[in-house]
Amino acid sequence: MLGEIMVTRKAKKIEKNLLKKGFKKRDGKKHSLYVFHYSDGTKTGMKTIMSHKTPGRDIGDTLLSSMAKQVGLTLEQFLNLVDCPLSRDAYETLIRGKMK
Repeated sequence: MLGEIMVTRKAKKIEKNLLKKGFKKRDGKKHSLYVFHYSDGTKTGMKTIMSHKTPGRDIGDTLLSSMAKQVGLTLEQFLNLVDCPLSRDAYETLIRGKMK
């Protein structure tokens, strides 16, 4: 682990930006489910979850990597999605290409 940099993001920032990028939130008892909808409103199979216990907490690279895989992205692409360089349209284009 020496020399490795741990990647973290605030759960609130992740949620805020997923919602901006076309994910819709559905609350369960312990977790919130975020499902991506195309710009025409069609639901996709791309989804991820976050615990209700995480709002102000940092999400570490292990969980970020899992979330990235769940929504069909690499960790780097997912970080770009939640940090905003990757737009909703660009993400939609990426996943449409993977679903063909």
